[in-house]
Amino acid sequence: MHAISPRDAVNFYLVVISVALAVGALWYFVALPTVRLAVVAAVASAVAWALPGDSWTPLWAVNVGLLVVQVIDAFAGPSPKRLPVQRTMPSGMTLGGEADVTWTVRNPSSFGTRVSLADELAPSLRPSTRRVSGRVPRRGTLRATAHLRPARRGRFTPTELVVRTEGPLGLGARQAVQRLPG
Repeated sequence: MHAISPRDAVNFYLVVISVALAVGALWYFVALPTVRLAVVAAVASAVAWALPGDSWTPLWAVNVGLLVVQVIDAFAGPSPKRLPVQRTMPSGMTLGGEADVTWTVRNPSSFGTRVSLADELAPSLRPSTRRVSGRVPRRGTLRATAHLRPARRGRFTPTELVVRTEGPLGLGARQAVQRLPG
């Protein structure tokens, strides 16, 4: 058997760490994991772990395979940057008055997708919710409303909305910030 030199061992570990960092960056910044992915990974890893033998290879193969499927799934869904989203809210409200803000998401793609929105509504508007999630059918529309009850005077101009879309399998998601002048 051939002994591994310290230099070869260092090079091997540098390659492994570089690949792990690249995959981690791709996963974190580009394709986000979902709860469904975590459940599938737990079940698949338990099955791979239960296989006979002392090798870690089945466990690595399952997890790397799931990572690849997750990234592909995230990119198979509609882009959160290009999904048409509208926010409708009154330009003015009176202190103690009430109003509604409505979000409308249109899905131009040929398959349904799960969409989550997070708006930057000021806490002093006392919105009934700032977050909305739902399934948008293919070439369909999702409409959601939140109730506003301002607690103080002032001008509130929300400008950003975070949009997250899931892939068709629900294993991967992408998110982006859309600028929507309020």
